[in-house]
Amino acid sequence: MADNMLDLNTSYVSEIFGPLKSLDRLYISRNMQVGTDLPVYYPFFGYFRKLTILEMDLARKPVWNKCGLSKLKQLRTLSFNFCFLDKMTNRTFAFMPPSIENVYFVGCKVRELAELNFLKPFHSLKILRLFHVCMDIESALKIVYPFIKMQELNFTEVNPGYCDGLIRAPYAVIITADMTKYLRKVCLRKLILIRNGIVDFKPNSLLSYNHPECFVTIIFSGDRFQQMLN
Repeated sequence: MADNMLDLNTSYVSEIFGPLKSLDRLYISRNMQVGTDLPVYYPFFGYFRKLTILEMDLARKPVWNKCGLSKLKQLRTLSFNFCFLDKMTNRTFAFMPPSIENVYFVGCKVRELAELNFLKPFHSLKILRLFHVCMDIESALKIVYPFIKMQELNFTEVNPGYCDGLIRAPYAVIITADMTKYLRKVCLRKLILIRNGIVDFKPNSLLSYNHPECFVTIIFSGDRFQQMLN
């Protein structure tokens, strides 16, 4: 049901998913073409006790408390493909199940800076991927708090310059030690930073980590580094 024009508020009648109790994957993303300032009430997902992957749109003001997501004890991957989030607050995902290990944000526009503990409800988070997300990299790096161990962090085209306008290109970014203070504490196997507009980084930032022994893969690509003296 992806790539349609289904409205989360009106297109899913009550108990529409009731007969699909054995479903293990559900893709209903890329239906929300524009954002709305009104609250969006998500359909009831509680029937899907075997669901492992859920891909959907993320509204600017999502309402989760009656959609039964907390009942999905087998859910491992949550992907938002098209999202228009108003604020990244520590209550945004308050009703998510703790079983989720992988969270993806694709094609997102975020109005305000992220709060600490934005992803704290995902206690088991292992993989975090942001693709073409219109927010500043400083705020994106903040959302890794409070995690101390992860398998993968992938930020690709995370920059407000990719949002609107005739010429869409990343703004120049200089990474500082303060911007990476939470990333530095994570025992991370794979770090991927691609086309984020990074032109330089200061000492004790991108090449300074508390647990460098955890790394298996590091990819810095598509940016404008001129030297690696830090």
